[in-house]
Amino acid sequence: MKKYNKKGAKKNKSIINYVYIGVDFYEDVKIYLLQEITKKYIYDLINNFPEESSFNELPFYFENDKNDNIAFFQNNKDTNKNNIQKWKNPNSIHITTLFMGKNFYNKNSKILSNFKENEEVEVDILGIIIIPYKIAICIVKINIESDNKFPHITLSVGTYKPKDSNDVLEIIFGNNGKYKEYYDKIIDDEEVNLIKKDKINIFESEEDIYIKLKNENISIKGFQKGFHF
Repeated sequence: MKKYNKKGAKKNKSIINYVYIGVDFYEDVKIYLLQEITKKYIYDLINNFPEESSFNELPFYFENDKNDNIAFFQNNKDTNKNNIQKWKNPNSIHITTLFMGKNFYNKNSKILSNFKENEEVEVDILGIIIIPYKIAICIVKINIESDNKFPHITLSVGTYKPKDSNDVLEIIFGNNGKYKEYYDKIIDDEEVNLIKKDKINIFESEEDIYIKLKNENISIKGFQKGFHF
């Protein structure tokens, strides 16, 4: 397992000011996630679905260098600036475990009472979902309690918003979801190797979705953090 430094850890702030709590990552872990882990999953999708150009156009942006807007597969001749602009980077790479909102309506949650700023969190990478030019989501498993039914990292967005990840995952993996069985198995550490293109109705529109779920035994380290708007 690659070692990561803890540079950039922040001091505790009053939880009363948090809009949500979750898992954050140090900058070298974010780069490792985006440049190495995510690229591996996307390469597999490209190999299986070479006709889908949106994979080649995913941009990822590193907070430690705001002028460095990196696109994977820069050697791909079909990638151009206009296409890259169809994808946008979320404000941060993180996992939400409890959303409180500006009214702090979850203030009595057990998750909040057990929250420990900067405590290390183990994050297992389970897969990726891409809806072309809509959203790219990394599926994860964490070793702390979460109010989020499907823990995840929103990697990039197009016409969707980061918060739409929750609805997308509910539609795909929820009680009525077509791929619930696969999600339940991989969460329970059963063997799963799924690479699939499908059409699913999302937000009253039939969308192409690309899924890869596989036990790759890949994990990264994060830390608990409270977030402010």
